[in-house]
Amino acid sequence: MDKKMKELAEQAGFKLDELPDDVFIPLQNFAELLIRECAKPVSNLYKQGGGTYSEVILKKFDITP
Repeated sequence: MDKKMKELAEQAGFKLDELPDDVFIPLQNFAELLIRECAKPVSNLYKQGGGTYSEVILKKFDITP
């Protein structure tokens, strides 16, 4: 899980060190799916200098497009 995702999960009250893998992995997958869904609406908006805003969002969380 990316550092920023971990920070946000901890802010939400999750104790990541105490979670078993059968909970941690689905939580990680959920976070990634949520971020991808949020990035979709801006996938066709290009920023100055190249690339899309969707790519910026995904890169922030170390998620490959």
